Amino acid sequence: MGNNKDWIPRNEEDFNDFQDEFEALLVTDGPGWGVPAGRITDVSNAKADWTPKYAAGRDESDPTSAQRQAKNDSRKAYVTLIRSVVNQHLRNNPALTNDDRVALGITVPDTTRSRVPVPNHAPKENIDKIDHLLHKIRITDPDNPATRKKPKGVARINVYRYIGEQNATPRLSDYQLIGSSTKFLFTSGFADTDVGKKAWYIVQYENTRGERGPVSDSINASIA
Repeated sequence: MGNNKDWIPRNEEDFNDFQDEFEALLVTDGPGWGVPAGRITDVSNAKADWTPKYAAGRDESDPTSAQRQAKNDSRKAYVTLIRSVVNQHLRNNPALTNDDRVALGITVPDTTRSRVPVPNHAPKENIDKIDHLLHKIRITDPDNPATRKKPKGVARINVYRYIGEQNATPRLSDYQLIGSSTKFLFTSGFADTDVGKKAWYIVQYENTRGERGPVSDSINASIA
């Protein structure tokens, strides 16, 4: 999410996750930020239009050409609306903190000279979805489980994984960093040769200075 042109994900599944979080944060916090109620309703209506059209028009649903076109048209209108709301009401809104903007997916420069704290606790992870060659991991802050925001000063969440036999319990040194997420969802993909094995995960906060906190307890799931 390095600039204003590409901070909205291109990948369809990633966009679906992004819009879900964006709309939820806007509904929850938008009134306090001074976003007009009508604009919040516009985003919620766009989400309501997108969700069934995405479900019907994605490749896995074997869509007709009309369903695929309806999905694409809905996304195009939705993206235009999100950009408009961000540019008019969020990007330069003094009521938002930089942490708020990061939570929304809006990249902001680091203009503060104050030292951000080293994360003092680990995030919590759960396997949200198991599909063929895919795990979707939901990550929350155990200190504030009701919010999707990361703790103050946290820039990203590092996700570590170990793939092994069903009964193997990995050591910490066995895990490999497979990616970092700025959101509360992370998708872990696999190769065909991994089917039948078990994937173990631990996660960790990293602040804006690249300093890392403690790692979480491990969770695991079979690879389908």
